[in-house]
Amino acid sequence: MVSHKHQKIAAEGEGLIVSFDYKAAKKVPIPEEIRQRILKLENLA
Repeated sequence: MVSHKHQKIAAEGEGLIVSFDYKAAKKVPIPEEIRQRILKLENLA
């Protein structure tokens, strides 16, 4: 997040994404299409 008033970074963050199969009650790999979209979005920052 950038402060336009102060012209500098105001905040940074990280996140953890977990793909979960509720029927099987366990985590599962993130679908490739979603993974690619996340990677593309991260490269825009």
